[in-house]
Amino acid sequence: MFGSFSVGSITKTNSAPNHKPPIAEDTIEGRYAGVLFSTASEQESLYAIYEDFVYLKGLYDNSEAFYLFTQNGGIGSVEIKKFNEALQSVATFHPLTTKFIEVLAENKRLSFIGAIAVRYQKLYQLLNKEEKITIISAEPLNKSESDEVLAALKANPNNTGKEFKLEFQIDSTIKGGLQMYTETEFMDMSL
Repeated sequence: MFGSFSVGSITKTNSAPNHKPPIAEDTIEGRYAGVLFSTASEQESLYAIYEDFVYLKGLYDNSEAFYLFTQNGGIGSVEIKKFNEALQSVATFHPLTTKFIEVLAENKRLSFIGAIAVRYQKLYQLLNKEEKITIISAEPLNKSESDEVLAALKANPNNTGKEFKLEFQIDSTIKGGLQMYTETEFMDMSL
């Protein structure tokens, strides 16, 4: 089974203004994530659902058994009930999470749970003005260099009010400089 996890240092927010997601996405995954977001906000549970879906995404990515379970279009209410009971035996999941899993299975959409989890997490981060950025360099950055990168990001007027979650990676093929990935952009400042 999948072990313990951490959502990191994320702002805890339980509801959104008017219970609306910060953006709307007209895809199956986006619509389900949007409905989940609105319902969680109405129940003052945005953060609890965020935690649940970080866990489910980790499970989806790291457990072949769970991944194959979600891809089985023949999953019925009995199997989902057993699955939800197994989840509750591992950790306490919000009732909305277990109901949402049931709805996905009933609608033959359980295979979308990984992508829905990603979309929900993005909506939560947008609400809190948090952005994940991956910094790739030839060698590990020291504390002052990583602080300098963060200061440059915060100095950009387009980033006013945003909080950044920086992830650092090493790529020995880079001779110098940095590459930066956001969820929507790539900036190559490397040699």
